[in-house]
Amino acid sequence: MADTFTSGTAGRVRVGAGSTIVAGITKWSLKKALSVVRIPHFESTADADGIVHPNHLKGLAGPHTGTMEGYINTDATNVTDGAAIGLTVGATVTLDLLVTRGPKGFLDMSVTITGMTFEVAVENQPARFTAEFEVDGNPGKLQ
Repeated sequence: MADTFTSGTAGRVRVGAGSTIVAGITKWSLKKALSVVRIPHFESTADADGIVHPNHLKGLAGPHTGTMEGYINTDATNVTDGAAIGLTVGATVTLDLLVTRGPKGFLDMSVTITGMTFEVAVENQPARFTAEFEVDGNPGKLQ
């Protein structure tokens, strides 16, 4: 059976009740982390060189962090935007980090924006942003 790979990324930034899309994501990354708790003891496995290889437990997960880049649409008459964009450091937003528009990805993640950069240029360049975020709770599995 042939493999099916996907190209491109997509995403949505929603503010408020979860239905107002305030920005489109052009690039994103998500890092999920887990602490490992080593449990060495006198019965741990050792190799021929006397190196001990202990078992481990799964510890606390997180912090789950990520970055995103995108464009801001400031047209308040556009139905996909609200009158206020609401993107700022400390804001809690809902993200849909999509791998495909199926949709497949990490959906309905509540995140806190921990850093933001806004970029505006002349000559018909769209207003851009980059942001760092931390997931509030479990980001779930890739759906």
